[in-house]
Amino acid sequence: MVAQTGVEGAGGGVALVGVHAQGGAVSLAAQVLIEVYKAGGAAPALGTGIYDQRVQDEDVFRGVVPAPGGAGIDVHLRLVDLGGGDVGKDLCYGLFALQHRGHMSCGIVTNDDYKLTRIKDNGHVNDVFDVRAIERLKGKIGLGHVRFTGGADLQENIQPITTRYCKGTISLAKNGFITNAETLRTALEDDGAIFQSTRDTEVIMHLIARARTTCPSAETSMLEVMESLEGAYSMILMSPKKLMAVRDPRGFRPLCMGRKGSAVVFASESCALDAMGAEFERDIEPGELVCVDMKNGVRSFRDFCGAR
Repeated sequence: MVAQTGVEGAGGGVALVGVHAQGGAVSLAAQVLIEVYKAGGAAPALGTGIYDQRVQDEDVFRGVVPAPGGAGIDVHLRLVDLGGGDVGKDLCYGLFALQHRGHMSCGIVTNDDYKLTRIKDNGHVNDVFDVRAIERLKGKIGLGHVRFTGGADLQENIQPITTRYCKGTISLAKNGFITNAETLRTALEDDGAIFQSTRDTEVIMHLIARARTTCPSAETSMLEVMESLEGAYSMILMSPKKLMAVRDPRGFRPLCMGRKGSAVVFASESCALDAMGAEFERDIEPGELVCVDMKNGVRSFRDFCGAR
């Protein structure tokens, strides 16, 4: 088991994970989760909050089955499978391990060679993700999220949030608060931007999309956006080929990095790494951006480290 690293977030922040999954023995947490699904008998239908996004713009919403909400905290999981394996199961195991941080809603997005599969809904992880749903989560890159709040969340507010823009698709999940989000949103709306949700996460996505029209890469776009953000946050961004983990310059929100074979994992709490059978490597530094892709492996950008 991996030693706990004390990456608890003040005020109950979001947990983030990024993983490159490999085949192998199922972890204890995974076995427990599977047994829950087998014994539950009351799992929702496969159509619970499932979106199937294809490159050809075929978006099919397969229906939503209401699930109970609850109090809790946000959780995010991110996985990158550099070896080409599916990351969906590991994402579910990680979210299940982080369920104590958020009970209201949860979601997962996986990237299978540009085909995105999104499953998200109000409710607990084992309410939203039954065995059949997990089997649909194909792809070598993925991210997940569990959120807290006092009641049911709007579908458009459930993270991860995914959209298309000039360079393809981006998916984003965030923990924390952007204190100047309202100012940024107003400026974007005055310039003609249209928003689908009420979350500051979507404000960040708009800024990234705009920066990407002049920046040479997704990671340089994210670094440019960090100059505009104020507040306490950690977040993960998934582009068609890359996964990026970001932590605010003051390091208020937790984020750590681990490995499972050739897989790279990011998480707010190392208990998610334990659930996947991954090993803790280090904490993401305050102000650091870590980018993972097949071509360059793991790269670190410390432009904002020490900028407090």
